[in-house]
Amino acid sequence: MMSDEYQMDENIIFDLQTAMIQRMRDKVPTIRVKAANALFRLQDNTDVECPVTKVFLQHLSYDPNADVRCAIIKSLLPSSKALVKVLERTMDVKEAVRKQAYVFLAGRIHVRSLTISQRVKLLQQGLRDRSGKYV
Repeated sequence: MMSDEYQMDENIIFDLQTAMIQRMRDKVPTIRVKAANALFRLQDNTDVECPVTKVFLQHLSYDPNADVRCAIIKSLLPSSKALVKVLERTMDVKEAVRKQAYVFLAGRIHVRSLTISQRVKLLQQGLRDRSGKYV
């Protein structure tokens, strides 16, 4: 396991990032989950045009597999764009994705970064949800 301070050559990082982004397009959901886990450390939330974040946000909205959406939420770094997409996932069809979205919001997002309307909507959705997995 590498430490957080480990430095890699820019070319290796770019090649790895390119390969894992291609794996995010794989037809097998398990491959996409593993690619999302691998891309976690290659995100740059200071870069507005970060290709990893773009791929994550795209798959978070459109990937048909719930395990992939969960893996992306776990791997996603907090940002204003990520916040909007994760808030959308609190209404996901799958309970596991909704739960992971609430875990993300509770653990990585300060309540004051949400608007009043977002807070109210989030609270209403959470109270209406019939699943007992959030307790």
